[in-house]
Amino acid sequence: MNKFFQLLKVQMMNYWLQGNAKTIRSQLLRSVPLALFILGIASFYAAMLFQGANAFVYPYLIFLAASIVMAISFFTTLSTAQATFFEFKDYDLLISLPVNKKWISFSKFLSAMVNQWIISWVVLIPVFVVCIVHYSGSFQFAVFYLLGMLLLPAVPVSLGILIALAFRWITAGTRFENLLKNILNVALVIFIIVINFSQNFGMSGRSSGSISTVRKIGPGLVNQWFFTPANWFAFGTVLKDSMQLFYLLLVAVISLGIVVTVYLKLFDRIHHRSAVTYHVKNFKLTKAKGGSQVIILVKREFKTLFSNFAASLNIFMMPLMGILAGVTICYFTPQFLVNFLISDGETILLPIIYFLTIFSGMPIYSSSAINIEGTRFWIIRSLPISERKFLMVKHFVGLFMSIIGPMVCLILCSIHFKFDASLFFTGFILVISLVVAINSFALLMNLLLPKMIYDSPELAIKKGGIGSVLGGVVPYLGSIILFVSFMKSMEDSISNKVTLMLCLAVIVAIMALVLEVILWVYGPKKIRKLG
Repeated sequence: MNKFFQLLKVQMMNYWLQGNAKTIRSQLLRSVPLALFILGIASFYAAMLFQGANAFVYPYLIFLAASIVMAISFFTTLSTAQATFFEFKDYDLLISLPVNKKWISFSKFLSAMVNQWIISWVVLIPVFVVCIVHYSGSFQFAVFYLLGMLLLPAVPVSLGILIALAFRWITAGTRFENLLKNILNVALVIFIIVINFSQNFGMSGRSSGSISTVRKIGPGLVNQWFFTPANWFAFGTVLKDSMQLFYLLLVAVISLGIVVTVYLKLFDRIHHRSAVTYHVKNFKLTKAKGGSQVIILVKREFKTLFSNFAASLNIFMMPLMGILAGVTICYFTPQFLVNFLISDGETILLPIIYFLTIFSGMPIYSSSAINIEGTRFWIIRSLPISERKFLMVKHFVGLFMSIIGPMVCLILCSIHFKFDASLFFTGFILVISLVVAINSFALLMNLLLPKMIYDSPELAIKKGGIGSVLGGVVPYLGSIILFVSFMKSMEDSISNKVTLMLCLAVIVAIMALVLEVILWVYGPKKIRKLG
C-alpha cells in the first residue's frame, strides 16, 4: 500500500507539474491559471468597486464566473482523462515499477479524481459562502451542496475514462479514434450549453429582474440561470425525502464501482491491442517548395487542433468562453444589470473586455504546445523549413485562436450597447495588444527556459517545464497587476474612463511590440542560447 501511495504521489506531480508536450496545456489550465482566474475575478470586483459599481452585481458575477469555470473544468478533465490514460511512454515507464499493473491504472483514475475535487472546491466554496451570506440558504441546501461537491466531480473523470476505453477498444488506436471522440465531445458541449440556456434562462433576460428578487433562494428562483453552479451541486434543492438522498448516494457509489471495475479489467487488454497499430506520422513537407511549406504547416496546425480535440479541448473552450460572455451580456442579462450597463457602460464594459481577453487568451498554447521541447524539437530540426518559420506558424495560430473570443464579445457589445467609434477603437486596440503581448511573452519564456532541450531526463524532471509554467502564469498575474496599479495611479490625472483605458492599451501595445521585436529580430536560436 505504501508503494501505491508513492505511485499516486508521482501521478499527482505529473498531473500538475510534469505533463508532457501533448497534455501540459490542460494540466496548466487546471493548476495555477485557474487559481489566478479566481484572483482575477476578485481583482475585477475590486476594479468595479473602485469604479462605483452597484454592490448587488458582485454575487451575480460570482455565479456567472463559477458556471464558466466549472464548465471548462469539467470538459478539460474529461478530455484529459481521454488523452492521458493511454500515453504509451508513460505507461511503459510505470509498468517497470514494482507495483501491480492494476494499481498503476487505479492511481491514474484516483489522481484525476483528486485534481477535479481540488478545482471544484476552489471554485465552489466561494459560491457556497455567497449563497449562505447573501441569499440565506437553508440547512438542507447546505447539506446537499456539500454532498454535491463530493459526488459530482466524479462525473467528468468517469465519463472520460469510459469514452477513452470505448473508442480505444473500437478503433484500436487508429486515426479514427480522435475523430470519434471529437464528435462525442462536441455533442456533449452543445448538449450542456443547450440545456443550461433552455432550462436556466427562463426567468432572466428582459424580465423584471429587480434587486429584491435576488435576495434569497426560493421556489421561484430555482431555475434562475445565475444559480446554475449552486443548483448543480445542491441538486436543485428539490430532494425533500432523506431516502431520496440515500438512493442518490447509492447510485453514485454503484456507478463509480462499475466504472472502476471496467477500467481495471479492460485497461491492459485495450492498451496492448491498440499498441499494435500505434504509429507516429511526420509532416509531409519534403515535396513542398517555397512558401507552400508555410501553408502546409498552417493547415497541419489547424488540422491538429481539430483532430486532437481530446488533448486541446481548452483551446476551443477559451474562445467559446469569450463568445458566450458576449452573448450573455447582450441577451441574457437581468434588467437591473442592463440598466446599469447602459447608464455606465463606458465605465465597466472596457474593463470587462480587458479581463475577458486575459482569461480567454491562450499563453498556455503558445508556451507549452509550441512543440519545441523534447523529441519533437529533433523532428522540427529534420524538417526542410527554418525553425523561425515553424515558430511563426505556431505563434500565428495562437494569436488567431486567442483573438476570436474577446473580439466577438467586443463586437456584440458594440452593436447592442451602441458604442461610439472611440469606445470601439479603444476596445479593439486593447484586445489586439493584450493577445499579442500575452502570447509573445509565453513563447519567449518557453525559448529561454525550455523543458527538455539538450537536457538529460533527470535534469528535465527537476526543471519541470519552468518556462511553460512562467509563460502561462506571468501574463495572467502581470496583466491583473498592471490594470490595478495603472487605474489607481492615473485616476486623478485622467478623468475620462475611455481615455484612461486607451492609455493602458497603448502601454500594452508598446510592450507587445518590444516582445515581438525580440522574438523575430533577435531570433529564436539566439534567445535559446541565452537560456
